[in-house]
Amino acid sequence: YLAHDVFIMPSRFGFWENQWRGEGFGIVYVEAALLGLPSIAYRCGGVTDIIRNEYNGILVEPDNIGELADAIIKLATQPELIRTLGANAKSLANALFTPPQIRKEMALALKGYPFLQAHSL
Repeated sequence: YLAHDVFIMPSRFGFWENQWRGEGFGIVYVEAALLGLPSIAYRCGGVTDIIRNEYNGILVEPDNIGELADAIIKLATQPELIRTLGANAKSLANALFTPPQIRKEMALALKGYPFLQAHSL
């Protein structure tokens, strides 16, 4: 990550050929963000929980190669936008995806399950 300015991984998620396929969450987008890299990704799956379009990266419609190319060109020609999106990416990742924050979200999600009350997250 450290040798790059932008993280690009256009990975699909969805149901086709009778099964779920593709990238469900995409921890690599969080890893890139924690290092100050904005991402370009397809607008599907869990990536939409990580990337906010035009705030900390760019989301494009799945399989729209023209839109993907436009996003790459946009960032390649606007280094200040890369820096802004990258700073936002790092800030948002540090606010939402640190171990304490993840533990807090897990505790909220699992609240009310009796078997967990004896265990601490």
